[in-house]
Amino acid sequence: MKRSISLVSCIILGITLAHAPVAIAGTVVGWGYDGYGVVSGIPAGNQFVDVSAYEAHGLALRADGTIAAWGSNSVGETTVPAGLYKDVAAGQVTSYAVRADGTLAAWGYDGNGQVSGAPAGAFTKVTAGRLHATALRADGTAIAWGVSSGTPTGTFRDVSSGFDWSLGLHTDGSLEAWGAQNAYNQFTVPTGTGFLAAAAGSFHGVAIKFDGSLIAWGDTSLGTNPVPSGNNFIAVEAGHYHSIALRSDGSLVAWGLNDFGQNNVSAATPFFGLSAGNRMHMAILVPEPVSLAGLMSAAGLLRRRRRAA
Repeated sequence: MKRSISLVSCIILGITLAHAPVAIAGTVVGWGYDGYGVVSGIPAGNQFVDVSAYEAHGLALRADGTIAAWGSNSVGETTVPAGLYKDVAAGQVTSYAVRADGTLAAWGYDGNGQVSGAPAGAFTKVTAGRLHATALRADGTAIAWGVSSGTPTGTFRDVSSGFDWSLGLHTDGSLEAWGAQNAYNQFTVPTGTGFLAAAAGSFHGVAIKFDGSLIAWGDTSLGTNPVPSGNNFIAVEAGHYHSIALRSDGSLVAWGLNDFGQNNVSAATPFFGLSAGNRMHMAILVPEPVSLAGLMSAAGLLRRRRRAA
């Protein structure tokens, strides 16, 4: 749950649209639970390249590397350390980011070592669950810390954090799950290689297969399964019994639990930078007249050849 796969996380050719080498930026839009103004208080502006919200606070990354934070600040989770950043992830009451130099920053609640236990080194991505985080190192290895850790094996293209568990997409396109919470068999991931993207929700996972279609597993009650049909999906995020996916035309579809209207997403296009929190979804809308196809072309992206968000 970037809820981060943040992560959010439009993945094609191994480059996120949020971090593609072109001027891709837009306005953050949200739907669903609005405690502490996490939806109604979304900051204005059209220079955002990444967004992440969990439950009561959100983080949005601007194109200039600065972070906007809003919502609850009960333990300092929206008090952003000074500096420039290239990735953000909001946990339940802890915030995380990758600095411009690749090192990690964490602030807010530290009851399970989420802040003090943040690992050293160079990283390309961080994602956040309830009381833990998962990050992808520059060398492709993954690490998790906080209430849910575990020992992932091999190298990864992408990582995602669920409630108390983590999900990784290996470089060969296979999936691996680990952590402290496997009550709904979410560690029993779909087999095979060639997956394009994957996201960990509270107790379910969602992935994009090589043909562009979706698959879900784990606790697939409350509408998390069946998944929407089609083979034109390029990014996906999973929240608390709900998920959101991005089609290749820049349109959104959301499904599952809809108790706060989190699945009533806009029909506008093009979007990128998905986030799925606890009963809320967010995404970044690119202003007209820019088209998603044009952005993908400018970035030199070829659909379905990817690394990670």
